[in-house]
Amino acid sequence: MWFGRDQDSAYDLEAKAHGLLDAGRTDEARAIAEQLLSMGWSGGFEVKALAQQQAGELPGAIATLEEAVSKVPNLWHLWQLLGNLRSDAGDLDGALEAMNQALGCEAVSEPALRFNRAIVQHRRGEPGKALDDLEMIMALPRPPEFAEDVLSLAARCLSELGRAEDGLTLVESALEACAEDDPRRPRLEGERAVALDRLGRDPSESFAAASEAGVATQDLLALRRRLHPASCSAPKRFRVVTQSPMDHPEIKGCFRIFDVVADDEAQALALAADTLPAGARDGAAIEESAVIEESTELEPGVHAASGLIYFGDE
Repeated sequence: MWFGRDQDSAYDLEAKAHGLLDAGRTDEARAIAEQLLSMGWSGGFEVKALAQQQAGELPGAIATLEEAVSKVPNLWHLWQLLGNLRSDAGDLDGALEAMNQALGCEAVSEPALRFNRAIVQHRRGEPGKALDDLEMIMALPRPPEFAEDVLSLAARCLSELGRAEDGLTLVESALEACAEDDPRRPRLEGERAVALDRLGRDPSESFAAASEAGVATQDLLALRRRLHPASCSAPKRFRVVTQSPMDHPEIKGCFRIFDVVADDEAQALALAADTLPAGARDGAAIEESAVIEESTELEPGVHAASGLIYFGDE
């Protein structure tokens, strides 16, 4: 790995930059990325690329990572991020090439990489190959922290292979293994709602359980837009950051970043707030807002939502 002159300082700066990215403070994160690169710290490439991606500069982010892997070709996570961004840009052959390059690096996190390769293979219209990678992950004795994402994609692949009932069984088996107070349960309820909908069955009970907890996966957002359609006369695409107070002894509130189609900022907030946890909806307010498309043919509603970003008194 390429280390700069002051390793401890670089680690601290990189951690700060990722925190800024989580909060949507792209310009500040990009400034730190340039500082890291001036120190000769390879993590600056990742931060810069993520900041460019967050700012909608996908070609620039890809170029940054292509420069990165030409200078430090032994870092698997840079190849993986390059593969992810090429995939998002529609270059699926280039994405698969990058993922395979990552697999050849040392100290690779194989479950994470196989999951991201499965996403690329699924986008290439190869659900069977994607399922091969996913089944290897699901067979691990200790599931990874992104196990619910693996299960979600596996259920989708099974459906596309004509095995939607097997997909539902996969999700329901995971639910049966969860205690009622297991924090993973709301996400699994969301996956069950989606799996039921694929089979033409009523998803409302599981959908309500997932929505109450603020689960906002892509599949569940699409189901929400169909079950609860919004109406717009002149739809625009907004990037919105909401802030909500929370009644919790250690958490003051939360942020969430949204991509939402609405007529105006007020409607964007209302649609976004509906996807928050029930206890965070009433006090939701816009922290930042920007129009990223003045007109769009996308259907009204929330199209993407980040995870919840919690904050305390400090």
